Amino acid sequence: MNERSVRRILPSQERSKTQTRVARHLVSSPHELAVTEFEQGLICAAEAFYRFYGVLLGREGRHYNLSGYSLKKLMRAGLIEKAAKGSARETSYRATELARNRTREFLLLRRELFTDPSAQILNFDQQLETCAKLMNTIAGFYDHGARVMASREQTAEDAAASHSGSPHPRNDRRSAVPIGSG
Repeated sequence: MNERSVRRILPSQERSKTQTRVARHLVSSPHELAVTEFEQGLICAAEAFYRFYGVLLGREGRHYNLSGYSLKKLMRAGLIEKAAKGSARETSYRATELARNRTREFLLLRRELFTDPSAQILNFDQQLETCAKLMNTIAGFYDHGARVMASREQTAEDAAASHSGSPHPRNDRRSAVPIGSG
């Protein structure tokens, strides 16, 4: 699709609203243009979201790399502690006073910087609800795609192993998942 056909897809008033410039080699139809612009916006939104939450977690959050919430990281940061054992085979954790204080601070900052300002936008809650449903649907497509691709890679590895006569890299069982299934 060339730039002239992209211009035909978007009327001039819509083009002026569109912030994203899409490389021409990524689209061949109006639908692909919409998907590509959405994906570029999603990447930017995800990165902005993680930066925002990283800053809200403060210096300690960055120091303990709390963007991935593992139990060990949370314990090192003093945000959780082991609770009294319920059984010999289970370990329970509970939030510390520090975690409860940080959570209160976090919620106050989020309200100040996002929740309260966005509440001023007309129909914002309904828009968020619609967006949340759409994002969940889209996440389902991406999850399904990841499963299909993993299955295809597994099948290709199995085929390569059987042609070489060597056992499968992980074990000698063969995958029963056909290409293209999810």
